[in-house]
Amino acid sequence: MSHFAQAILAATALTSLLASPVAESQSYPTKPIQWIVPFPPGGGVDIMTRAVATKISAGLGQPIVIDNRGGAAGNIGTEAGARAAPDGYTLLSTENGIMTLNPYVYRNLPYNPIRDFQPISLFAKNIFILCVNPQRVPANNIGEFLAYARANPGKVTFASSGSGTILHVWAELLAQRAGLQLFHVPYKGAAPALQDLAGGQVDMIIIDYAASRGFLTSGKIRPLAVTTKEPHPKLPGIPTLEASGIKDYDVFGWVGLLSPAGTPRTIVNRIRNELLKAVPELSGQYAELGIMLTTSTPEEFEQTIRRDLERSGPLMKTLNIQVD
Repeated sequence: MSHFAQAILAATALTSLLASPVAESQSYPTKPIQWIVPFPPGGGVDIMTRAVATKISAGLGQPIVIDNRGGAAGNIGTEAGARAAPDGYTLLSTENGIMTLNPYVYRNLPYNPIRDFQPISLFAKNIFILCVNPQRVPANNIGEFLAYARANPGKVTFASSGSGTILHVWAELLAQRAGLQLFHVPYKGAAPALQDLAGGQVDMIIIDYAASRGFLTSGKIRPLAVTTKEPHPKLPGIPTLEASGIKDYDVFGWVGLLSPAGTPRTIVNRIRNELLKAVPELSGQYAELGIMLTTSTPEEFEQTIRRDLERSGPLMKTLNIQVD
């Protein structure tokens, strides 16, 4: 073989190597990254994602563009994340409602929470609060609210970020545990639901502190109880629902980062390493929002999804929330 032919073969081999997934993952990233948030702007998941994405973007040296794709309890954006190329240029925020409740709510779920995604890491946990509009609901504490709701069956309205969302499920769980008859008013996201609660169109919501902080500070909505066994660090003096006599009520939210299934592990590790750097820098900022930042390995995150998915089955069967 001539020296010229050998040179051509060597060049071809080098080109193939550079075009291979291994080489691409080693040079990652070389262009902007799309980060899907499957809810409208202004909600808790969106708020939590944006500061983390800014830090990761700086570490990766490429812009990260937040793509809010709300609708169908997070299913629209989540399906888009599942169908994206597994090359590290599409990331997806998720939460326990999407991954562990929606599979029981939707008969034709457009994604599989285990098969269609590569977990990267958990990055936040947040506590929910039962809040009311003080002009509509004559209750200064949780005991007065429960008495009022029981005296007015079917008349107390609660807002949610959509049928089948975690805000819907937690409120239905409260109704079941407390023996209440509440009327559900679904919205296309937490932000419009909060707007209408503050504006007096609905009576109640179960919402995270990050999304509701501005309305709480202004006094337009009133916090009455916390959904976990532990009090909320930003709301001292507000009791838990369990301490208020609602047995077996201990729920919280987690938020995590996914990529499409098949994303190379080198890319997953690269993104996760930047997340590990970001968490200590953002912990104080997020604490002001009542959010605890956390991290996990991809394997630990997958175990969390599998565990919560299994635990949610009996609960969702009892609540019987179905969306076609």
